[in-house]
Amino acid sequence: MENMLSKQEYYVNQAARVLPSEWERVMNSVEFAFQPIVNPLTGITFGLEALVRGTERAGFASIQDMFDTAFREGTLFGLDIRLRILAIERFGALSFHRKVKLFYNYDPRVHEMSDYTCGITEQILADANLDHSVITFEISERYKVRSDGEFMDFLALCRKRGFKIAIDDFGAGFSGFELFYYSEPDFLKFDRFLISGIDSDVKKRTFCAHILSLARLFGVVSIAEGIETEKEFRACSDLGFDLVQGYYIAQPAHRGDGLAYAYGHVRELALSNRRAAAGDAGSLRRQMIPLETIGAGDGMEVIFKRFNRNSGSSFFPVLDGQGFPLGILHERKIKKFVYSPFGYDLLIRKRLHQYLESFMEKCPIVDINTPQEKILEVFVNNPGADGVIITEDLQYRGFLTSTSLLHLINEQNLALARELNPLTKLPGNILVTRFITDTLERGVRSWFIYFDLDNFKPFNDRFGFRQGDRAIVLFGDILRKHFTDGGCFAGHIGGDDFFVGVRGDEGLSADAVRIKVSECMEEFNLIVATFYEAQEIASGYYGARDRYGTWREFPLLTVSAAVLEVEEGCGIGAVELVFDRLARLKRQVKGREKEIPSYHSGEWKSVPRLAYQMLGCGGYHLTVDGK
Repeated sequence: MENMLSKQEYYVNQAARVLPSEWERVMNSVEFAFQPIVNPLTGITFGLEALVRGTERAGFASIQDMFDTAFREGTLFGLDIRLRILAIERFGALSFHRKVKLFYNYDPRVHEMSDYTCGITEQILADANLDHSVITFEISERYKVRSDGEFMDFLALCRKRGFKIAIDDFGAGFSGFELFYYSEPDFLKFDRFLISGIDSDVKKRTFCAHILSLARLFGVVSIAEGIETEKEFRACSDLGFDLVQGYYIAQPAHRGDGLAYAYGHVRELALSNRRAAAGDAGSLRRQMIPLETIGAGDGMEVIFKRFNRNSGSSFFPVLDGQGFPLGILHERKIKKFVYSPFGYDLLIRKRLHQYLESFMEKCPIVDINTPQEKILEVFVNNPGADGVIITEDLQYRGFLTSTSLLHLINEQNLALARELNPLTKLPGNILVTRFITDTLERGVRSWFIYFDLDNFKPFNDRFGFRQGDRAIVLFGDILRKHFTDGGCFAGHIGGDDFFVGVRGDEGLSADAVRIKVSECMEEFNLIVATFYEAQEIASGYYGARDRYGTWREFPLLTVSAAVLEVEEGCGIGAVELVFDRLARLKRQVKGREKEIPSYHSGEWKSVPRLAYQMLGCGGYHLTVDGK
C-alpha cells in the first residue's frame, strides 16, 4: 500500500508540473464554472457540477473537441488529472463546499491511455483536505463502454473506495441501459432531450415516469438535467425527480459568484406544493424511528459496540462525512464475515469504508417533504427493502420501517375516506378545492366543469330515494369512465352537483374537453330514460303530484354543465374568481328555458344544456350551447 501511495503522490506531482507545451497553453486558458444540482422540495443545493469553460480561447471548437484531440494525441489522462486538480481546488475555495457534493465529468477513454494509473483521485482529495465521499464521477452514455476489463475494475474500485457514480446524458446516447446495468450507478441524470418541453409532451412524461420507477427499484437517485422553465420544473417535480439542474435553477457560475447554498425561487415553488402536504410531513415525523447511525469512516470496533449497545436493532443507516445517508449496514453481514477464518482480525484492522461495498445494502432515500403516495410508491418498488431512510435538507432524520409505512397507509386511507362522498366514493369538497388551487398554482391552461342534475327533486319524489341514489351513482360512474386520463379529476360536491377538472398540460385540447362533457351528458340522458314510460319519453314530461299534493307536469331528468376554461398563467390569485364564475355559469344554464326532449326511432334525443366560458387574466367571454 505504501508503494502504491507513493506512486500516486509521484504521479500527482508530475501531472501538476508536466504536460506538453501546447497543452500547458490550453491549461492556461481553461477554467471551471459550477452549476448547482438542487433538491426540488427545499431549494437546497445537493451538489455542484464542474463544467469546463474557455476551450474556445484555447483554439477548440467545443469542449468535446478538446477531449477528442487529447485522446487522439495520447494526452487525455494527463490532461484529465490536471483538470481534476483544478476542479477540486476551485470547489474547495467555495464557502459552503463541505455541505455539498462535487460532480466531475469523467471520460472513460482515459483507461485506453498508456500512462493511466489508478487511485490518483484519493491523493488529490487528501491534498485538498476533502473526504472521498465528496466526489461523484459523471460518466456519459454517449461513449460505448465495454462491460469488461479496466473500466469495470475502475467502477468496482470506485464503489469500494466510496466514490459515487452518475450516468450522464441518459437517453441521448447508444449505451444507456447497458451502462445502467453494468455500472450500478448512484445517480441517473436524464438528458435535456427528455426534459425539454416535458410539461406539454405526454410521451416524454410517460417515458420518464417508467425510467423513474426503474431507478427507484434499484435505489438510484434521479436528476432532471437542463430545466429551463418553471413549467418544466413543475412537471419534473410532479413526476418525482429527486434532484433538478438547469438554467431555471441557476446558470453556471465561476468561483463563488452567483452560487448559493439555497435558491429562494425554488423554495417558494416547493413551499406552495408543500402547504397541501404539510400533514404528510407531520405524519412522517410521528411514524419515523430515530435510529442511531454509523459513519462511513468509523472503525469496526465502533460498529461492534453500536450493535452491542442496541441489541434490538439489526441494522443501522450509514452516513457519509456530510451526514447524507449511503445505505444500511446489517448485523447479519458482519456476523457472516466475523465467523469466517481470521475475519474478526481483518475487520478490526481495516476501516469500514474499505469494505463498504461488501457489507452495505442500498436503501430507498426520500426527503421528508415528499408526498406520502410517492414514498409508498418508492417502498413498493423496492420489495426487499427494510424500509425508507428519511432526510431533511440533505441530512439524515430518521427511518421508516415497514410497520411504520403500514401505519402511514392506514392513516392515509382513513383521511381519504373522510374526504370521499359516501354515496359515489368520489372526492368531496375539500379535495375539489385543493385540485382547483393546485391547478391554478401551476399556471397551466385548464378546464373546470360543474355538472348539475336537472329536475332531480321531482324525480326523487316520484321514484323514491333508492332510485334517486341510483341516478346519482350512475352519473358518478359515467364521470369516472370519461375522466380517468392523466390530469383529469372527478369529484362529487354533494347532492346532485358534480365537478370535473382537466389540466391542459396533459395533452387534452378544448375540443376534446367539449366532446367528453357532451358524451357524459348524452350517456346519462340515454340511460336514465329507461326509468320512464315510453309515452313519457315521447312527450318529454310526466305527470305527478308535487309536495303540496297538486297534480303537475315535470320535465324528465337530464343533466346540464357549466364549463369554465382558464387561460394559461392566471395563477393562484384567480381562485375566488373561478368559484364566482362557476356559480354564475351554473345559474345561467339552470335559468334557461327548458329544452324539450323527444323520442325518435327508439332513441333518446336531447340537446344537452351547456354553458361555456373563457376566463383570462384580463377578462372573459361567454358562449352558450357552444355558440
